[in-house]
Amino acid sequence: NVVLSSDIMPEAAQTFEKQFPDKEFVLKDVRELESFPEVDVVTGGYPCQSFSMGGNRQPTNDPRTYLFREFARAVKISNPKYFIAENVSGLKSVQNGKWLKAQLKIFDDLGFHGYNISWQVVNAQDYGVPQRRKRIFMARRMFQRW
Repeated sequence: NVVLSSDIMPEAAQTFEKQFPDKEFVLKDVRELESFPEVDVVTGGYPCQSFSMGGNRQPTNDPRTYLFREFARAVKISNPKYFIAENVSGLKSVQNGKWLKAQLKIFDDLGFHGYNISWQVVNAQDYGVPQRRKRIFMARRMFQRW
């Protein structure tokens, strides 16, 4: 059950609304969103141009690089049992993995206790996508409390 989706690109809104006509889509910069609903799962993919082989690969000079912090803010506010963040596989290699480590650290620093974080590169082709497209997924799940 999709509760909320957002993007700054009108094309993303149009695609979303065709697929989920009865669900809310917020067409604005995520930095302008003040609240997020409490949910069980938060998923998202933030801009990858700084880390992509086809991009500028100069993360420090690209303001889009830091939007992973907004994803972390949404996770913190939503307080989910799980979250999944997706990006390009270059995230693990650009600047010797500095940006992957930074993202893993910010997720660790959210203040949640009892979470387990992991990451893995997968090839979308192995999941039915008709192209070779390697993506990195970072995920967290809450341990069951006894």
